[in-house]
Amino acid sequence: MLKYQVQIKHPYNYFVLFTAICIATIYSTSCDNSRIKPPEHKKINLSDTGSVEQASLVNAKTTGVLRVAISSMTSPRETFTHYNELLNFIEEELGKRVLLVQRKTYKEVNNLLKNNDVDFAFICTGPYVVGFADSAFSPLVKPTREGKNTYQAYLIVHKDSKIKNFSELKGKKFSFTDSLSTTGMYYPQKKLKDLKTNADDFFLKVYYSNAHDNSIELVNRKIVDAATVNSLIYDYQLKFTPEKLINVKIVERSELFGTPPVVISKSIDKETQKGLEDIFYNLHHNKKGQEILKGLLIDRYERANDSDYANIRAMKEYIDSPNTK
Repeated sequence: MLKYQVQIKHPYNYFVLFTAICIATIYSTSCDNSRIKPPEHKKINLSDTGSVEQASLVNAKTTGVLRVAISSMTSPRETFTHYNELLNFIEEELGKRVLLVQRKTYKEVNNLLKNNDVDFAFICTGPYVVGFADSAFSPLVKPTREGKNTYQAYLIVHKDSKIKNFSELKGKKFSFTDSLSTTGMYYPQKKLKDLKTNADDFFLKVYYSNAHDNSIELVNRKIVDAATVNSLIYDYQLKFTPEKLINVKIVERSELFGTPPVVISKSIDKETQKGLEDIFYNLHHNKKGQEILKGLLIDRYERANDSDYANIRAMKEYIDSPNTK
């Protein structure tokens, strides 16, 4: 079986957009002189051999600076402008400078938290289960959307496909997202284990898209036959960019999982933790906060508990358990 790493070539190129979040936000506001331009958030792309300047920017003892990471696959690319607005709001409320530290994969974001290179992060549920077990962070809050604090995996195929369920993907081309993704990796691995097989034996070719948006596009272009994607991202596109789903259909849905949490580093001070809790808990009571949440399709944030992700942890343990004859 062949394996591929995929980077979709389209106007919302992952790398370009992620590094241009703040520039795009400032540009969009410059057309309206009645609005005050929000501050541009400094991006730090930490390499394994980062410079002394980079290291000093994210030093845990830096006074008045709050460092945050946003996992690229927790939301569609189009929502990053709204996350930038949220970071501006946090800056204003806490009176601290916010630095956005970017990483490509879930594992790298987990490492930032474990190494105290960021103070809090928006992550997905798969890396939460792994990182919590590794004592990398603690849960802070989770979003509620349309009155629900759950999401699920969608198995998607092209609209012309005759595939009706996962078992019919034998000998087909499939796209995973990230090795720690609940919906884009753990769920299809569970389905494979249920069938007493594995990806190498079951699929003709496997792709790793690095983003749920990319997996959807791969199905849309018929580059792959199927993919499992995050329902929150699919539903966001269905509401705001339905043209991206015109050639895609859902054929299977997983069980429900707790929504992706905001987590905090174990080293964060209690005062800052309390400040973040107050901001997230009361965001929906603030007029500006309500506009930010609307752009993210979030009703409100509420307390997150480790027990919210128990079924994901059980699924991971099932996947990792030895096969029985």
